Amino acid sequence: SDIPKEKRDAAAIEAGFEGTDQIGPYMRTLILMHRDTIGVAIK
Repeated sequence: SDIPKEKRDAAAIEAGFEGTDQIGPYMRTLILMHRDTIGVAIK
């Protein structure tokens, strides 16, 4: 990445994460819990 690690960490902290290394695990929890609600049930 062209953005220095210090700036990336500062942005992550400002967004409420402990650092950039915490964003990936959080996103994985969202993906695991995701249920598609756009489509209709297939019978």
